[in-house]
Amino acid sequence: MAAAASQPPRFSCVSCHAPTPTLYRRFGTAGSSSCTIKLTRCTKCRQVVDQYIEVGALLVLIDLVLHRPQAYRHVLFNRPSSSRMPAVPRKLVVMAFYTAFIDALVQYITASMTTDLMPSDAGLLLVTDTNWLFVFLTAALEHVAFNGAALALCRARLPSFDVGRGYLALLFPMLFKCTAVVLFVWDEHATILVVVMLMVLSCQQLALSEVLGKGGLREGGGSASVFSAGVIAFATCLRLAARLTCIYAAAGSQG
Repeated sequence: MAAAASQPPRFSCVSCHAPTPTLYRRFGTAGSSSCTIKLTRCTKCRQVVDQYIEVGALLVLIDLVLHRPQAYRHVLFNRPSSSRMPAVPRKLVVMAFYTAFIDALVQYITASMTTDLMPSDAGLLLVTDTNWLFVFLTAALEHVAFNGAALALCRARLPSFDVGRGYLALLFPMLFKCTAVVLFVWDEHATILVVVMLMVLSCQQLALSEVLGKGGLREGGGSASVFSAGVIAFATCLRLAARLTCIYAAAGSQG
């Protein structure tokens, strides 16, 4: 990671987005007591390129929940798995499967625990069917509709849009849905689902705006944030349409 200065820039400053070839420099033999590490400073803003490389995962997670852009830039651009990312690497495909699985599992568990969810509102929040296969297939269809629409809109608006990194920006906030199961231990009300869903959507909007901003969508001041918000809203509508289609199709086949 601390290679020679001739190495092409593949990391990003979390303060100003300026490209940089290294995050830190190592002095001494790795693993020895005399080995020291010096964080790299950005040549543009003169700040430390990425202070999060010295921070534990829990503190990074807290800053992600607090919507600090620097934490999102660390995850999206400076993690070892994200510094060199092809269009859609195998790890993202595996992560997509696990994300759909977790989404289905959360819906399946919370549906049995929710005490005040009206039948007319159930389709907007989660699938309440007790058939696990149906819940998983519905979650997979929602995943395709949401992410496919969001990535297609971003690529159409910005030809240089990094699809692989944009996909990562949409995927990792979905893991916050696991908190819904934990929160249900204290309060078994549908309001928790609404709060968690809004948090996930907000995190996805911020993460996607960072990828768009890195790709060059900055003209007009705040255009990346505004456009990403519109993309998330449109993709969410398609996701709900896919969910309701599955619910009504299943109800029709049973009737």
